[in-house]
Amino acid sequence: MIYDVQKMPNTIEIGFTGEHKFRKIQIDMSAWMELIPNGVPSIVYIQPGKSAEDAYAFTTTFEDNILTWEITETDLGEEVGTGVMQVWLEKVTAGTLVLNKRGMSKKTFIKVDKCVGTGNPGEPSQQLNWEERMALKLDKADVVNNMTTTAAGKALDARQGKALNDGKLDKTDVVNNLSTTAEGKALDARQGKALNDGKIDKPSGVAEGKFLQTDSNGDAVWGDAASPADVAQAVTDWLDENVPAGTTVVVDTSLTTQNAAAESK
Repeated sequence: MIYDVQKMPNTIEIGFTGEHKFRKIQIDMSAWMELIPNGVPSIVYIQPGKSAEDAYAFTTTFEDNILTWEITETDLGEEVGTGVMQVWLEKVTAGTLVLNKRGMSKKTFIKVDKCVGTGNPGEPSQQLNWEERMALKLDKADVVNNMTTTAAGKALDARQGKALNDGKLDKTDVVNNLSTTAEGKALDARQGKALNDGKIDKPSGVAEGKFLQTDSNGDAVWGDAASPADVAQAVTDWLDENVPAGTTVVVDTSLTTQNAAAESK
């Protein structure tokens, strides 16, 4: 961000202790340069916890009326809190630097914060320096705009939030009954319990592969599944008893369907 020298904010946060050339402040000096075309710009700074006697001028660059301060670890110092930055444009007359009333200045407060740490803030060894904090940031390439990525460490693009919202099931489409036949409905979890409570569990001691059947007395029993051949034989026996003589029938003993079909011709 480039600040207008005539519209400097009251306070600027310049970074965290331990950072080095991670941030920079740029100030557009055009308005002042029109008043003092040959002026010499500079920045004087008093660090947090220091007095005016400790003020010093930063190393800056000046190009195309833009004054740039690339903030070093030394500039930030070791103390956190609020310091004072003063922007100067000093007038030069016949090689002599003329200060104060013949120059222009603007005072802004500067705030320095402590590094964010993972341990006791009072122990510098537990603080994350700016390089470590940068390593924790999420790269743009790790933001994915799909719902198929399975790689760890990825974030979902906000556009997928809309897709998820558009595709979500409305509460009114969740039904708490077993009679609804309308398309697009979901079964309420309470019906899952009802189904589970009503199921017929296989008794202990019944071997795998057994199926619930009806015996000759009409009682439910656990037995082996009938083979296709057995089914076909049962159908044939039924036809012999119930279909008039002379009727042509076709019996299907396919192993894939496990059904026998009779068709009159």
